[in-house]
Amino acid sequence: NQKNDDELPHHTASIEPMEEAELIRKQIQPSLPMPELNSQTDDTSSALAQQALDAALDLLRSKPKSDILKTTPVQELPPVARNDGIVRVGLMLPLSGDYAELGLDIAGGIEMALFQTGERDMELIYLDTKGGPRAYQAALDAKNKAVDIVIGPLFTASIEGSAEILAQFGIPVLSMSNNQAAAQTGRWVLNYLPEQQMDNLLGYLVQENKMRIAILGSEDKFGVRMRSHATARLAELGINPAALTILSPAVLADEPSLKDAIKSFSLYITPEEEIIELKPAPYDAVILAGNADFVLRTAPVLAYYDLGPSRVTYVGTDLWTRDDLLLEPSLQGSIIARAEIPDAVAFESSWIETFKTESTALSRLGFDSMALITVTKRTHEAKLSGSVQTPVDW
Repeated sequence: NQKNDDELPHHTASIEPMEEAELIRKQIQPSLPMPELNSQTDDTSSALAQQALDAALDLLRSKPKSDILKTTPVQELPPVARNDGIVRVGLMLPLSGDYAELGLDIAGGIEMALFQTGERDMELIYLDTKGGPRAYQAALDAKNKAVDIVIGPLFTASIEGSAEILAQFGIPVLSMSNNQAAAQTGRWVLNYLPEQQMDNLLGYLVQENKMRIAILGSEDKFGVRMRSHATARLAELGINPAALTILSPAVLADEPSLKDAIKSFSLYITPEEEIIELKPAPYDAVILAGNADFVLRTAPVLAYYDLGPSRVTYVGTDLWTRDDLLLEPSLQGSIIARAEIPDAVAFESSWIETFKTESTALSRLGFDSMALITVTKRTHEAKLSGSVQTPVDW
């Protein structure tokens, strides 16, 4: 059908204060169609996770003695004496503020793991980052309270705000972030990465023989991150993007410019009036490489120019489980990656009994992180004593 450009849909998207929170907040089963993908065990990730824990415990009680910080502290507290044999685990999480529910989910899982393991020589130290604003002070508190290992932070802003102090004093970090760039020496990332999700999505497309893959991207950090990873993976498979268009902030903000750019990307040709049937879509799949607001801004216009998910396959990360994206008509029928969370009846029963609500992916991640630290601690102690450690019955 012939399009009147003046009738283009205008979609106003609300901007979250921390887009990264939306990558973490809703790790749930999506309501949009999601086929079963061939799952493969990531032996490399498992090995790295074990190396992370081994290295973390090796660093216990071996931090530098210097009490001098390069940055003026917000509040200097007298260091806690640490000759009592207690292993202190710092919970560097958003325990107050807009994203407190995320931090409290993780903290609840950590607490339940410590309770179930029955360890008496471990202590939890609560370090509130408020999602970033208090990250520096939280790191300073970790140093002053003689924390041995940190679980968290959750957001990149908190990681950046705390990194200098934690690194200076050799405090190992098991981060809950899903930002691959946050991984550094002494700091490991444990969450489900968008890059891993993109690998699964591309694997699905190749499996379905959808080889004409177009990329519409933005210039925001997440867009660059997803576009770079997707193009690199496609190159490894010997596939060149069928089209690659980057929309600048200026283009996204200007309706006529956005209209022209997407019309060109869609290869839209105004049909003759007597022709009703549409020509085949120029692509098999489209990757919208950008944050949630970018997706909401571009998807309705793509659909308007006959390039919606009814004609091509849209693929997206679990960011697309955000409510406004799930309800967006122009995204219905998209394929979304999600974490495969195994059934844990005993865990869920204990969680509900304790907290009177259902668990989340983050609460399980907190539980697993603390359980792994406990098991690794026992293994190290067994090696030092030369005794054989009995496996822990969770």
